[in-house]
Amino acid sequence: MPFIAGKDSFFSVDGTDISSYVNQLSLSRDVNTLETTSFGSDQATFVVGVEGLSISGSATFDATADGVFAGLFDGSTVAFDYRPNNTSSAPKYTGNALVTNYSIDSSATDLVSISFSLIVTGAVTRGTV
Repeated sequence: MPFIAGKDSFFSVDGTDISSYVNQLSLSRDVNTLETTSFGSDQATFVVGVEGLSISGSATFDATADGVFAGLFDGSTVAFDYRPNNTSSAPKYTGNALVTNYSIDSSATDLVSISFSLIVTGAVTRGTV
């Protein structure tokens, strides 16, 4: 299987393709573990809880990207579509999420940028492009 470059990734949120602004994206899958260790135990024990997913990323500031995220920071659930490699038959991840963080960062010596975080609510579908 050949390796791929991240430059061909695709990301849309709330039906708007913002791939041309995003320069870093991470989809993180975590499982909540619940400790079941009792008194007298010499080793910790756990059971599996629920799965959680989150998305974080950064982008170059642009009025379009800013408008998308500024309009979504209201507690509403939005659809997302993340394709690590936007070519035929490659995997894609879709689902719904809440925007939990949106930041605009300015520096005198760098481009204005944005960063964002989403927390996935409900199931994520892994399909193909």
